[in-house]
Amino acid sequence: MIKKLILYAALESVFILVFNIVFFVLGGIKHPLSVWCPYLFIHFAYLCAMVTPFLIRKNTRKTVLGLSLYAVSAVYFFLEFVVGLVFIVIKMDSLKIPFVVQVILAGIYVVMLLVNMIANEHTGDSMAKREMEIAFIKTASSRVKGMMGKSEDKKINKSLEKLYDLLHSSPSHSAPEVKGYEEEAMKMLDVLEGSIATNNPDIICATASSIIAVVETRNRELKSAK
Repeated sequence: MIKKLILYAALESVFILVFNIVFFVLGGIKHPLSVWCPYLFIHFAYLCAMVTPFLIRKNTRKTVLGLSLYAVSAVYFFLEFVVGLVFIVIKMDSLKIPFVVQVILAGIYVVMLLVNMIANEHTGDSMAKREMEIAFIKTASSRVKGMMGKSEDKKINKSLEKLYDLLHSSPSHSAPEVKGYEEEAMKMLDVLEGSIATNNPDIICATASSIIAVVETRNRELKSAK
């Protein structure tokens, strides 16, 4: 992990090292403030691009949420680099124009970055809520699927298949009105998993039927809650 971080840091340092070498070799160290100003802003823009990954909300959809922030930082760095190079080359006598132009660019960048971060927070909250809503069906289906095929009894397998088909076809979204049914079904799944070891068709089928009844009730309540 440390080696990976070192390699990434080395990669990210290449541009700034090359830029500084070229800047000082070709231009020396004596420059007016109108040159040092864009020089510093170019470094600032590059630093912003480097810290962008740390501004992205931690989420299962982190890559999706980060695309807009990466784009904003990349565009700002590109514009600042081009504008900064122009001011470095022309070496204006006054600092005012280079400073004002680059402050405006930085201000626009900060606003766009904050707007996208706020939007990402809303999107992240929606994603988190959606993931919580589909957790019941996803988890329950996975647990039943894991139990299927463990018994050679056709009656048991048929009951489990029926339960799995019901769960798989059930609405993935949820609502506060059906949380009680979902919790009850999950507890009964614990019982069902424990019963599989006994390989008793009557107990297993009865438990599966009870879960089916609870899930069907959950689905009806969910439909009427819309």
